Amino acid sequence: MTLSLVPLPVIPSLRLTPKGLVDVENMRLVDPVIEYF
Repeated sequence: MTLSLVPLPVIPSLRLTPKGLVDVENMRLVDPVIEYF
């Protein structure tokens, strides 16, 4: 099964890469899970 993803133009500072979600402005990986207390 192939998964094809297109970068969202509404979120230009985030990119999805094979290593995960990347914050392009800070050049670091972003944790896509938010913890709730």
